[in-house]
Amino acid sequence: MGVAGPADIDWEQTLAAPQGSCFVRVNLAGRDPRGVVPPVGFEDVRLRAIRAMREYRDPRTGASPFSLVVPAEDAVDLGLYGDGVGDIVYAVHEDFADEHGQILPQATRDEGDWGMRSLCVFSGAGIRRGSVIEEPCSLIDVAPTVCAALGIPPPLQADGRSLMQRLSTTESEEES
Repeated sequence: MGVAGPADIDWEQTLAAPQGSCFVRVNLAGRDPRGVVPPVGFEDVRLRAIRAMREYRDPRTGASPFSLVVPAEDAVDLGLYGDGVGDIVYAVHEDFADEHGQILPQATRDEGDWGMRSLCVFSGAGIRRGSVIEEPCSLIDVAPTVCAALGIPPPLQADGRSLMQRLSTTESEEES
């Protein structure tokens, strides 16, 4: 017996439902074709769903199957934003996942906060040798930074910020 698909859901009785491999969508009146949750009740339903997911434990193991459950606006740093993202974003622990898109393979937890660490290296004319940005940056900062380094405007839909001011050489450094 497989997981119920959208055609199998009784939408008139459903407050929230899975969407894709890592989202939950509140069945919102006025947004969704058969939405039943009034806009004033959206946040309450979403918080109840998040709480239920965070508190759920597998009956066989007692473990939570989720490594991450957050409101969509908290998933921007993971590169998840826009109309295609559900109202809740979740990731499944590797032991419970049945597809790659459900897990955070590089996820780390530091003092209760989740993050994905990666390395981004810039080199070339105008980049200060040995410069390191210690504070966290976001994946969405890469395109605006590359565009700034090339002297071209970033894409109109780019949400990030250029990091060039923190990486670039000054005129006096270039002369020495």
